[in-house]
Amino acid sequence: MTAAPSDLTSRSPNRLSSLATAHIRVRVHRGGPYRSQVDVYERSAHAYDLIQAARGRDYSAQADQLAELINARCPHARSLLDVACGTGHHLRSLRRHFPDIAGVDISPAMLQRAKEALSDVPLDLGDMRSFRFDRRFDVVTCLFSSIGYLLTLDDVHRAVANMADHLRPGGLLIVEPWIHPDQWRLGHRVAEAASGDGLAVARVSVNGREGHVSTFDLYWTVASDDGVDQFIEPHRMGLYSIEEYLGAFGAARLTVEHQPPGLIGRKLFIGQSH
Repeated sequence: MTAAPSDLTSRSPNRLSSLATAHIRVRVHRGGPYRSQVDVYERSAHAYDLIQAARGRDYSAQADQLAELINARCPHARSLLDVACGTGHHLRSLRRHFPDIAGVDISPAMLQRAKEALSDVPLDLGDMRSFRFDRRFDVVTCLFSSIGYLLTLDDVHRAVANMADHLRPGGLLIVEPWIHPDQWRLGHRVAEAASGDGLAVARVSVNGREGHVSTFDLYWTVASDDGVDQFIEPHRMGLYSIEEYLGAFGAARLTVEHQPPGLIGRKLFIGQSH
């Protein structure tokens, strides 16, 4: 939610002066393969949830929807691992349904936010292709298209196999895919803004495509009492077909279904171990 003009003009002259002369930091994070994209969230992690809330993202409703899907296929599920858990919002809602939860994420900045909100939950720093827990779970999730950050089909296979390896017999792997190749729209632009928690945030995105890789650069402006931080996050995400995702689940020896419409219209792949 953007600040109304009256919100700005009601500031004291000294406050306005300090904002006007605040140090503005401009940083560009260059993208690349999955590992080199780890720190793209370093500057935006503290503003990420604010923007998602402004977009109307309802984690609680999505958790309820996931629980319904899970209970229909694995009614005795109690444990859940969220891969690429980000700031932990899904886990916060999913714990209402599953008493035994854990998370893993490759971004130190995002994981730190999750740990602040879920101090009693096991949360590990790790890569979805290679993380290891010394236990297995009834359910493993990988949501909000995080798997798209893998830029080769071989890496998708590695990640799906690794996540499947953390399932108990009869357990479920639920993956929310990134957009498929024929759905990616070139030239799409989005502007978003939000305020709260001591921050005023604006974000503009511009997309493109490099072969089978979708590109979108996020131009952030984040204002706080410390000044104004401006930075660019170049995101790179692989475009894979339905058949390619199904192939990765099959290679991991999972029985798989493609479930529309999913949580946010991108559908879900639901695999079950034997």
